[in-house]
Amino acid sequence: MPTDNVVDFQSRNRNRDLVDRLKKAKRIEIAARHRRKKPSPTKLERVLSMRCSQLTRLFNDRDELHNDDIGRTNLQILLELGLTGPMAKKVAPWISAEELWRLIEYVNAYPRHWTAAALGNRVELTFEEKISLDIRHVDCCDRPKGEVAAFYRKRKNNRDIERRRRKRAGLRSAPEPIGAPPKNSIDVDECAYRAQAIHHALIDREWLSVRLIANRVRAWATFRNLDDEGLRQAIHRALRELANGGLVEIEKRPGPRGLQVKFARRLPEDPVDDDGLPVAPRPRGQLVTVTNALSTVTTPHGATVTTPHGQPLRHRHFRP
Repeated sequence: MPTDNVVDFQSRNRNRDLVDRLKKAKRIEIAARHRRKKPSPTKLERVLSMRCSQLTRLFNDRDELHNDDIGRTNLQILLELGLTGPMAKKVAPWISAEELWRLIEYVNAYPRHWTAAALGNRVELTFEEKISLDIRHVDCCDRPKGEVAAFYRKRKNNRDIERRRRKRAGLRSAPEPIGAPPKNSIDVDECAYRAQAIHHALIDREWLSVRLIANRVRAWATFRNLDDEGLRQAIHRALRELANGGLVEIEKRPGPRGLQVKFARRLPEDPVDDDGLPVAPRPRGQLVTVTNALSTVTTPHGATVTTPHGQPLRHRHFRP
């Protein structure tokens, strides 16, 4: 009996080793199959493929792929641009196999290289069709190339300006910020979305530096897609907008390394002094710069005060 047990144990180990080798061989085969990729197309092949798809869109829009001479001529142009036989049957299902074979043999026997200008003149592509169908790799026949390039350049500049404006306004698909309530003031409603979030971050009405504000709003949805530099710039823009609207107070104080650090705090709707008397609000756009303070000082509403060491505080107007 002990001998039989040893034999059974050895056979099981042998079978297990065989299974492991088969699994390893299968994994190697799968990895080799994934490594066998098709060669990437060349630049000319990519351009020809895009021209073929764009002209197919043009012919379908014109309805010029029927069983007539115009349809056969357009199909020959597509074949010269690299259209395959199965795709030709889908584009022109009316053509027979024999006729398609003869057309393919003719294209292979007499190949033709089309340029963008020659192809546009051949199909008589107009500027309106080029713009409406988004045909970028074929030139139109009724406008000079420089004028078309100027049109695309101007359209791109306008699109970039609009995108930057929406980015500054915080309207780039900004969902409700996590932890921040919606708009809560009539004056704040007139500000941009990110400025409203910064205004809410200053709800305790204490002096906060830009770094502390960034730590508060970094996880909010409207700031989550920004890096450190983008977040800092967004906070500075929001503070400028809020300061111009008279909603926050901004000061610059020397930081730990001797550099000027921007601090901000939220202003009450109806500011009052220590005696409960109303105080005139600071003029819009005013920024107080604290340069000689050796301790924490407060300059309410832009007034010029004196530090404990007898050095006056200087202030200047901020222009956004």
